[in-house]
Amino acid sequence: MTLTTENRYALKDLYARYSWARSTADIDAFAELFIQAPMIEDEGHTFTGPGAAADYLRAWIARPGAAGQQYWIMQQVFDGDDHQCSVRSFLMTPMLNPIGTPSMTFYRFGHLTDRVVKDGGRWRLAEHRIDQWRGEVLDGFPRRDIAMTSVGGRP
Repeated sequence: MTLTTENRYALKDLYARYSWARSTADIDAFAELFIQAPMIEDEGHTFTGPGAAADYLRAWIARPGAAGQQYWIMQQVFDGDDHQCSVRSFLMTPMLNPIGTPSMTFYRFGHLTDRVVKDGGRWRLAEHRIDQWRGEVLDGFPRRDIAMTSVGGRP
């Protein structure tokens, strides 16, 4: 069985609410988007069990530069049915320029790997992994050393 259009829209809504809650530091709204005891991993830092979503967002809010960031989730791939689903997404995190000019810079380019489940009639995140755009996602390229490559692909 595949996802219905209604469930695809509900999943898109879940991620839109996630972006707004995270970008505005709304801990309660953020925690509502997760099951009771989720697993959240952000570049080696893992939060699990009851309260993990709120604990994760509190820790993230405390990071220097967190205020002023927006969390953009896009180009999602849904694989599953109307009860559970794996989701892969691109991630960009622009932030206000730290030098004080009215401009933006990018904090992160990455991807999300999630497992979402229907819980109490609503889609919620059960497992949420946040990674930079490096590592396994680049395995298909013959040369993965992107730090050594200039614009246009010339070393």
